[in-house]
Amino acid sequence: MNWVLRVRSRFRMPSGGVSRCHVVSRFKGKNYSKPVSAQFDGKGYATVRYGRVSPAKYEIEAEVFDDATNSFSISVDENLVDQNQAPWRTVKYSEAAWKMVALRPEQSINLFYAGYDPCTRDAFREWLKAHGAADWAAAEVPSCAIRRTPAPPPRVVEFARFRNREMSSFLVELGAAAKRGSGGETLTFFFYGYTWELGGAKASETGHFDFVWLMNNAHGKIDGFSSPLSYSSRNLTGSTVMMSAAESVMRNGYLWFNEIDHRTHHEEMWDHMTLFTPYSDPNVTREIMMRDSAADILRGYGDWWMDLFGRGWFRDAEIWKVRRALNALDDLLADRKGMYAPQIASVVHEDSFFRGGWDARRSGLRNRKGFATCGADYGQYLLEDILENPPASVKLFYLTIADRLAPDVRVRLDAFKAARPDVTFVENVTPQDITAEAIAARARKAGVHCFAAPGMANICSAEGVILVQALKDGPLEVDFGVAGAVRDALNGGFVCDGPKATLSFRKGETRLFRTSAWLGRGDSRPL
Repeated sequence: MNWVLRVRSRFRMPSGGVSRCHVVSRFKGKNYSKPVSAQFDGKGYATVRYGRVSPAKYEIEAEVFDDATNSFSISVDENLVDQNQAPWRTVKYSEAAWKMVALRPEQSINLFYAGYDPCTRDAFREWLKAHGAADWAAAEVPSCAIRRTPAPPPRVVEFARFRNREMSSFLVELGAAAKRGSGGETLTFFFYGYTWELGGAKASETGHFDFVWLMNNAHGKIDGFSSPLSYSSRNLTGSTVMMSAAESVMRNGYLWFNEIDHRTHHEEMWDHMTLFTPYSDPNVTREIMMRDSAADILRGYGDWWMDLFGRGWFRDAEIWKVRRALNALDDLLADRKGMYAPQIASVVHEDSFFRGGWDARRSGLRNRKGFATCGADYGQYLLEDILENPPASVKLFYLTIADRLAPDVRVRLDAFKAARPDVTFVENVTPQDITAEAIAARARKAGVHCFAAPGMANICSAEGVILVQALKDGPLEVDFGVAGAVRDALNGGFVCDGPKATLSFRKGETRLFRTSAWLGRGDSRPL
């Protein structure tokens, strides 16, 4: 099991009677540079919280110091580690240790155990009644064991739909209340729809999987939705990948905002998650913020930068020069012709997440890195959205997690495929199908324009403006797709002549280009 959690350990009172202490901890040799304070309680134990770890992967070592003398103090709970006199203690966490040390079972956010109160049972019975179940009056919430099964029976699937509707309908009511309370003057946003990010074993329990219904019923009550950028791809050679079906949100008349809450080089705390990938180079901060904020502009999203823990991540005038430079990109696209129009779509079906399949395959299918680095533009969509209103720009549909379809959905999908023989559809997707190389090979066959070779760069383009972030040092061949002058999109300077050029890049360097296709205005007009 690969839990990710915030660990806390209990240390015994040393014989010397220390009342306060601090702990320095490390994971596989990586240190927290900032010690964590702790205070012993009346029973002689101190609880120390010192970071998120994955017990299946990481060993935690902790060194306890007396605050008064700043000297090493020892006595670690024998349940956690063998007693010896070495200052560093290595704690190897099994699942059992996780339950004992990190969170007691009754305190953990174990969502499979939720829903056994009388109110939820009664509301579920009303749901079943409304949906024609003959046994609604005596129905019970499915047991925890059956809710965990990899192939849940129909009643478990129905309970998942019910729970997610409880959340989405609650948000509609909250949005309506905000509109009433403000006299209609307030924009309302909700963080919702983390379909890719939360699509693991507990997807059905999160409340995030009723986005189609929510968007159909929230007009006039909710104006937009948001999420952080994916936690899985935030470092220098990461990619701008969304947690949600942001393209479907925009196509349904809502705003989409990305919260860019990445750490910067001003954060010294180390953690295993890519949210805290350690680096100290301000140029790395610049390239990451440039990549992600520029991609948001090209896609038509809003965003904001957030210092998640209030630690001064953005207290630096140099970082804000990135935003100032991006004003030029905003100006270029202020009168854009249309919405972001990728040629590749990654598509998921919300109901598929309720029908089982929580395994290594599902985990692999949630990875968006291959799409982001295949060399072409891609977008994230919900299946219901593309069936209702097929995006005209898409030439390659990956039905990434869209299996175990209900019969009526299967009929509609087959009809859509039959009506679009010019488009390539990929079903029964495997993790091997969504590597950058595999996607690029299918994309070229489908007539998708690829700006770069697979695995070489992050790509995002709109209206003749192209973002390229190199993933390696050295020359990179870029196929701009049109002849004529290629200019720097931020300062208007001449770069090269299209359609193709080999340009020198540093690893992680983000550059923005304007081609002759820019809004149809010609290839040489200055900014």
